Amino acid sequence: MLETMPLGLNPCAIGASELWRPEAFGAVLAVGSARNAASAATTGELLGCKVSHIVTVGSYRNYSAIAALLIENGHEDIEHQYFRMSDWLRPDEELDLKVELSEALQALQSAVQPMGTEDRIVLLHCDQGHNRSPTLALSFFLYNGHNLRQAYQRLLQARPDVDPLPPYRRGLQTLESELYGEQTVFEHDYFARHITELMSLPNIKELACACPASFHPQPIEDDEEPLEETLDTSETFDASETFSFALTVRRFAIAALMAELTAAGVENGVMFL
Repeated sequence: MLETMPLGLNPCAIGASELWRPEAFGAVLAVGSARNAASAATTGELLGCKVSHIVTVGSYRNYSAIAALLIENGHEDIEHQYFRMSDWLRPDEELDLKVELSEALQALQSAVQPMGTEDRIVLLHCDQGHNRSPTLALSFFLYNGHNLRQAYQRLLQARPDVDPLPPYRRGLQTLESELYGEQTVFEHDYFARHITELMSLPNIKELACACPASFHPQPIEDDEEPLEETLDTSETFDASETFSFALTVRRFAIAALMAELTAAGVENGVMFL
């Protein structure tokens, strides 16, 4: 029963993001959450297309729930694969993504190869669609003709709220250097920094204040009674303010990256190796 699925896994098609659609018929690569995968397993469709593959890099519990939905709804023809990616990493952990993601990348590469004469969805997902699946998507683009800057452009254009953990982001920079012998993303490229790293910048307030007002989060109206004066809320307020500054800087950095994309006229396609 859907009510007893682990981690609140109720099917929902809203929120899946299309990363790439071929000019002719073929595989449409999408990134989403476990709830998006549950919806695909229930209906056999997502983003207006039939689903041919579901690649799971989220929790094994959610993978099992999705596998059960595929059987329950008669969609065993959808190829469903699971690959482990950790959502709990030490901030200083170093990852070799060429090794860590090799099997998942091979599966994803195979899934998007041309087959048939109709559009079909290859859904790549983790639990929330914010960390693990975006990391795999960025790695996939690196292996298919994009440098890391172009990969971020493609991903953030479709899904601006993703936020891979710092070890994954460093691993992507290392992977780019190994594949292309150069780096295109640097320390000052704030679109490529985790929100916690932005919050730790000593000049984050100054950076945020330099951003146009349109990039600042809208203040939340609070109609509730004020807290008692005896309650010290300074730490909570400071953390919230710093997060707001970091979010502003991130939004502005992404907008600047999208402007580069428009100016460069990057083609809407993937060069498969």
